[in-house]
Amino acid sequence: MLVGNHPYLDVLGFCETFLNDNFSDNEFNISGYQMYRRDRKTNGGGLILYINERYSCVQRLDLEDEQTEAI
Repeated sequence: MLVGNHPYLDVLGFCETFLNDNFSDNEFNISGYQMYRRDRKTNGGGLILYINERYSCVQRLDLEDEQTEAI
């Protein structure tokens, strides 16, 4: 398990997370990283993306739609 700000990992992503509203963000936070999460509303799927905190970024919700599983 990653703990702290790892000097060699800028971006870390996971697919098929199978998460829903029953899981809080606090359960999946990694110190030193910003977490972006997109759960599927139906069976399976889901994404979590971790970006090293040394980068300034925001999730562009205006570019996301229900048809595409993307962050």
